[in-house]
Amino acid sequence: MKKIIALLMTCLMAVSLAACSYSIHDKKKEESGTENIQEADTEAAAATAAAEEAGTETAVEADSETAAEAVTQAGAEAAAETATEEEPEETGTQIPNPYVDYETLEEACEAAGVSLLLPDSIEGYERVDYQAIDGQMVNVIYTAADGSMLLIRKAKGSEDISGDYNEYEHNSEQTINDIDVQVRGNGDTLSAAVWYDNGEAYSMTVDRPMEKDRGLELLQQLIDLNTIFDEDGPEE
Repeated sequence: MKKIIALLMTCLMAVSLAACSYSIHDKKKEESGTENIQEADTEAAAATAAAEEAGTETAVEADSETAAEAVTQAGAEAAAETATEEEPEETGTQIPNPYVDYETLEEACEAAGVSLLLPDSIEGYERVDYQAIDGQMVNVIYTAADGSMLLIRKAKGSEDISGDYNEYEHNSEQTINDIDVQVRGNGDTLSAAVWYDNGEAYSMTVDRPMEKDRGLELLQQLIDLNTIFDEDGPEE
């Protein structure tokens, strides 16, 4: 009996030792697993930190780009505001156009209070427009196919009515029908001409210079047509 009990005790001790052994092994295994987990967590944490740092750098870079864009936009807006501030304020008052359009030369002359004769046509010009400033001046505009214009004016008085204040290489006088004509231009071209007769002023200007000889021929025509007038009107 005692032998049986001793044998049972030996078996129980063996089982107990085995259990302890397995317990110690599992604990070590668990500790090893814990260490692996902790190591993995550490690596994950480091990766997360690196990712966050990279994300932060990207965010900072993006923020920098956004800030740069904002500065650029702000600068543009400031420049626009400055340009707007530098522009003269509109007063709401506009100078009315003194010229009135008319269908015929006769109507324009009647409105201006002067008489003017013109050639039936001028070579190179297709369109003619008639204007007048009431009681002062008649304005005749010839327009060519290329958009160039010739302007003939007549008004009461003895002032330069050409409206041309450019400087030219030559500003000479040509005598036509005993009338002194101021001819202006560059080289062999003519850009403007002004003359006075019988208390009235005349002018002929072009926006594109014409050959001087052609300009003088046209002036001859104009003066021939209009010097028959005196202070009392056309001769009978």
